[in-house]
This record gives sequence, structure tokens and C-alpha cells, in this order.
Amino acid sequence: MNPEIVVLNDSNESDISIESNDKLKNIKKKNKKKCSFDDYDSSDFEFPEIQFYHLIAENNEDELQNIYNKHSFISNIHASSYQTNDKYTVNKNLKQYNMIKKSSCSDNNSFNFAKNSDEKNRNIAKQKKDILKKEEKIQQMMKKKALKAIAIKKSKNIKPGECLKFMEIVIDKDIENFSYITDIISTLLNTSLQYSIKSQFISNSITWKRNIENHYINENNEICAITNTENINQILIIWNWDETVIKVANDSFCTSISDIKSLLPNYKIILVIFGIENYFEYKMQEKIQIKVKQKTKRKKLIPKIIMNIKTL
Repeated sequence: MNPEIVVLNDSNESDISIESNDKLKNIKKKNKKKCSFDDYDSSDFEFPEIQFYHLIAENNEDELQNIYNKHSFISNIHASSYQTNDKYTVNKNLKQYNMIKKSSCSDNNSFNFAKNSDEKNRNIAKQKKDILKKEEKIQQMMKKKALKAIAIKKSKNIKPGECLKFMEIVIDKDIENFSYITDIISTLLNTSLQYSIKSQFISNSITWKRNIENHYINENNEICAITNTENINQILIIWNWDETVIKVANDSFCTSISDIKSLLPNYKIILVIFGIENYFEYKMQEKIQIKVKQKTKRKKLIPKIIMNIKTL
């Protein structure tokens, strides 16, 4: 059932704005709903409501104002809460953003530091590698130079005039009892040879030994030398002529030589018979003496023969 609104207007205002009527209609609809639930009458007949314009306008304006104020208050509350929440959210988000920014900055700084550190380490490693290569080249050059110097020195030491400088002659002490010792020593001194006089395992013998210089290169590519002594497998044995004659006379000469060879199996044995000319002189004198004796005998025999002839 459509409600009817009768407006009695005693004012001079003749026109009602469309906007006010629309508001009144909306308010009426709301009031009708309230009446239908609150003031419900079992009677089917409804009296039409009569409202004066000014009252309706005032009430509606007041109600509208209250509703507006209420909505404004609620909206303000919500707005303030939203604003508070937004502020909190913004602050929270700002803090999170700052934290993320700081974290990202820290990560970037860490990444940049790690990158710079890796690059620096690579540069240092490259520099060290270059330095090591240069040092290796220098060491190789030094080693090559040292090996060349060793080869030159070795070839020089092999030469006949140089190799004698490394020889040492060892003379048995028994040789000092002979007169020829002076000749031996003077000869050695004239040739600038080293010698020593000591007891040997074979009497009246002379042996040789060579002082060999072995060169090598140390860790600093410096030439170092070690002197090693090498015994020469050669021996010179001096027998006096009278000793030799005696050994030959009693058949012990060959036996004596065999004994020496058994003691020195790998040695070259040189036998020197000193004063052999004296032997020949002796033999000559012996022959002369024999001849003289024979002559003297003949001289002695001649007178006897003559006497014997006379007696006949």
C-alpha cells in the first residue's frame, strides 16, 4: 500500500527542492519499515501520516545531521584506525625496507669486498707466479753458466801439463838410507810435484796417488769442490844391485817377484835395480883379478919350470 504524504505549507516558500523530497522519501521508507515491525496493528486499516513540512524538514535535517555525524564519527574512527594502521604498516614496512636495504647494502658490500679480495688475491698470485718464473729463469741461467765453468775446468785439469799438479808421490822411508834419495827429491821439486815420505807396506817402494777435484752445484747454483784421493795402481820397487845378485844366485829372485804380485794383484810392478853398473865393474874387476892371479901363477910357474929343465 503506497503511503501518501500531505504537506500543508503556510510559509511563503512555494517550491520544495527535489533533493529534500528525495531525502524525505528515503527517510519515510525507513520509518515505515520500523513501524511495520514496532507499531504493527492487526487491523488492516492504516491511517495516513500527516506531517508538516517544517517539522519533517527539521526532523529530517536533524536526523540526517545525526546520521551524517554518526557516519562521520564512524568514518573518522575507521579513518583514524585505518590511518593508525596505515601509519603502523608504513612504519613497519619502512623499517623492513630499511632493514632489507641495509641487508642488501651489507650483502653488496660483502660481495664487493669478496670480489675485490678475490681480485687482489688473483693479482698477488699472478705477481708471485711472475716472480717465481723470473727467479727460475735466473736460476737456470746461473746453473747453465756454472755447468759450463765446471766443464772448462775439468777439461783443463785433464791436460798433461795440469794433471801432474794433482799427483802426489809417496816415498818409502827406507829409501832415505840410500844416496840416490837426494836425486829423487831434487827431480820432484824441479817438476813442481807434491811428495811425502812415509812407511810403505813394501820396503824401498814408491807409489802414486791422485787428488781428484769433484765439482758440483749447490742449491744456490754455486760451484763447490770436494777433493777425493785415488790410488794409482802402480808401484816402483828399488833393489840394490848386490841384493838382486844374491837373489839371483840363490834362486829367490822370481819367488820374491811372485810374492809382491800376490800382494798387489791389480798393480803394475816396476822393478829398478840400483847400482847395476857397480855389478859390472865388480865383474870386470873380478875378471881382472882372475887374470892377474893367472899371470902371477904363470910367473911363479916359469922359474920352477926353468929350474926343472936345468936339473935335467
